[in-house]
Amino acid sequence: MGDKKIICCGTVLATIDEAKNFSAKMIEILQRSTNWGDEQAAMNYLVYENLLDIENIVELNCYSGNILTAGMFYKNHLITIDDEKILRGDGGVPAAVHQYTWYPELTQLVNKIYREKDFQPDENFSDLPSMLDQIICTANVDKIDYAHILFTKYLYGKNFSGYGNKLLTLWEIISDKNISPQKIF
Repeated sequence: MGDKKIICCGTVLATIDEAKNFSAKMIEILQRSTNWGDEQAAMNYLVYENLLDIENIVELNCYSGNILTAGMFYKNHLITIDDEKILRGDGGVPAAVHQYTWYPELTQLVNKIYREKDFQPDENFSDLPSMLDQIICTANVDKIDYAHILFTKYLYGKNFSGYGNKLLTLWEIISDKNISPQKIF
């Protein structure tokens, strides 16, 4: 596959059934061997070997599409920041910006727009990983009492098997902020 274009798996849009299929195949291939290195290689293998039951795999255009993958785009185009918005090459505002942390000015803008404002978590979650993400975001913006309420209301007594990375992230946030774990858990 060395001569093939690298497909970025940082942002994937799919129907629910396609996402389930894709995730199952990724897990299967990554568990089969430790030689893959990461999900990027596995995804490219699955796509180029036509092992996904997905009819339409489409490359998104960073210059005019809804997803701006900053890492690749920034090498060839100037990313414009105007009126607290990140603009893609055609002047439009993308729906999502992937790899913004690669560039300090984009990171500062994202922090200013989203992290420094009064973050309000979305309680309309449908699964354990989504709720853990909400608690992580809430703790990250110092809303520790609210994170504790969410944890005890929705997650107390749940089985966290398989969610160690998310719990570790939450633990690191509260440790960095010198907060007692009992404040959340």
